[in-house]
Amino acid sequence: ESICFAWRPLDVKLASGLNRGLQFLVYAVTGTALAINTISKIEGDYNANPAAHPDVVSEIDNAISVDRGQLIAFGAIVIGVILVVFAASYILLRFCYKLDEDKMKEIVAQLNEKHESDKRSITEEVKEDIFQKKVDVHHE
Repeated sequence: ESICFAWRPLDVKLASGLNRGLQFLVYAVTGTALAINTISKIEGDYNANPAAHPDVVSEIDNAISVDRGQLIAFGAIVIGVILVVFAASYILLRFCYKLDEDKMKEIVAQLNEKHESDKRSITEEVKEDIFQKKVDVHHE
């Protein structure tokens, strides 16, 4: 589990999950889920055997049926969500996030302390490793 978290942190996993959930919600609300699944299936078939699907675009056009209202609803929801997220981000940064000179100095001091601590621990690990190699050489 720790390796997975190292490769993909929790906030990225959460964002990815929310993104997929929002996509499927929009597909369901607008009634475009069937069209999206059909397009995915045709693309998968094409990728498996391109020779069997010489005109994949026409094949997709003939296989799906999405009316103008669905497209307008789809676009409105997606753009609406983007606007809401931008507005929420602006409000949080503008009114809830305070960074003045004192806070900045505190953050810099904490980072410097952390860096020095890391340097000391690395130095100790290297010394221990060198000592262990010397002991191993003498025992051989």
